[in-house]
Amino acid sequence: MVEGEVRAMELVEELEAQRNMIGARVPAYGRLLSEIAALRGTDAWTRLETALSQRPSFATYGRPLLLLAALRFDSLSEGPSHPLWGAISDASPSPLGFGRDEVLAALEPSRSRMWDALRTRYVQTNETTRAVAWLWPASFIDGPLALVDLGASAGLNLIADALPRVWQTAGGDAIPTLADGSRIARRLGLDARPIDASREEEALWLRSCVWPGEAARLERLDASIAAFRVAVNAPGGPVLEATPASRMPSRLADLGGEVGPGVTILAYQTIVRDYFAPAEREAYEAGMHEWLRSRPPGRALWVELETVPDGTKELPSAIVVHAVDGRGETRSLFFGRCSFHPRIVFEDALGTTELRALLSP
Repeated sequence: MVEGEVRAMELVEELEAQRNMIGARVPAYGRLLSEIAALRGTDAWTRLETALSQRPSFATYGRPLLLLAALRFDSLSEGPSHPLWGAISDASPSPLGFGRDEVLAALEPSRSRMWDALRTRYVQTNETTRAVAWLWPASFIDGPLALVDLGASAGLNLIADALPRVWQTAGGDAIPTLADGSRIARRLGLDARPIDASREEEALWLRSCVWPGEAARLERLDASIAAFRVAVNAPGGPVLEATPASRMPSRLADLGGEVGPGVTILAYQTIVRDYFAPAEREAYEAGMHEWLRSRPPGRALWVELETVPDGTKELPSAIVVHAVDGRGETRSLFFGRCSFHPRIVFEDALGTTELRALLSP
């Protein structure tokens, strides 16, 4: 088997894995992924495989989701005349209104908008239900705090305190969250390629990363974009900085000098770890632990909402809070399990109790 065939087989496997993952939830995407995989051996497949070979991903879902978002971006930009409009962009998407011919038309070389997105853009969902990762631990903090989104994309999670609180435990109790944002002294988003949601084209890309038919997610995204556009021009509004992952820990150290020792820095990340190269991830995580130890006890939290090895299809992720105790040792506190778009969290009371004790005077 030649090198090109190896790459093609990898792409086929990625498409199939993603189809198995989301096909039942988004039937139009499930069928679309099958139709695309069936193009192997055609000129369209060769163009697609060549473009995606330049976009290595360390997560099996990275390239399939990028492809789906690029097609949806082209469709939303063009409107109902797009060959896949009824399947992936209409308010009531149908998995039945397209076939091989429509897929080939959507992959024509002349569709420069789709191909440009495939070559240059990144999947950046800014799913604001993931803001529970900071709003929950923030409710344990007394005094001023600085909020930092690591892998911020457009930074919409930084203003999630202005959105409705939608989170519950598995028992039906409301998850405690920060009452209001008046104590937030800084809102900083760090991302290798931050998105400016004030630009309509960039906002459309964010909408393209929402899956067809998920009206509630799209409504929440639009509400967060509107809130962000107001907040970014207000005093103390969110600021986004282009910062690679390798530089994020040192940027946090600099921020500590800017805000002083009396401010608690709450840094959080939500489903970004799988996009890091292994060496980059190792250096980043080592740097984060070093940063935690550089702050006074109780004045730094690092929260991860990430996939876990023993996760299930329904609960693939977990919320873990890292903090330093009075002896200067890093503690990793398990808060609970959740979905990629969490509204319900299966809370671990031991983790929340431990954090409360660590932050007590």
